[in-house]
Amino acid sequence: MDRREFRSLVRASESLGVRDLMVITWDLEDELTYDKHKIKLTPLHTWLLTTQTQGP
Repeated sequence: MDRREFRSLVRASESLGVRDLMVITWDLEDELTYDKHKIKLTPLHTWLLTTQTQGP
């Protein structure tokens, strides 16, 4: 993962007031801290299986 991605994510979260930060990866699962912000790294297959869709 590139620091540029984390830096952009943190800046966007501060602008939007978002506290839960997540990066969807191909196969990496981890939690890290970047500039005092916790960022959760989640594999795509896990995210797809746990994300609830809102249907009719």
